[in-house]
Amino acid sequence: MASVVWINSYEKFVAELVAQERPGLFAVLREYGERDDAEVAAWGLAWPDHVEVVLSGGARLRSSSTERVASLVGRGRNCGVRIVWVGEEPTG
Repeated sequence: MASVVWINSYEKFVAELVAQERPGLFAVLREYGERDDAEVAAWGLAWPDHVEVVLSGGARLRSSSTERVASLVGRGRNCGVRIVWVGEEPTG
């Protein structure tokens, strides 16, 4: 019976460790017009000290912040760009 308690305790420890260490998942959204159209331009993972992004065309980049990624994705385009965190409720 002691081994069952240890396994359950260890599994709880592992689940908590993974939950604490997981990166934040986000999409980089390009928005056109006044809520007329939008597209997901990239997907990213946010770590405590950097973000890693895969653009819709397959290119990858690493940056210091989501704000920097948003500015790069929107550069030279006539659109708005915003970060949408996966798992958060929509606002507005």
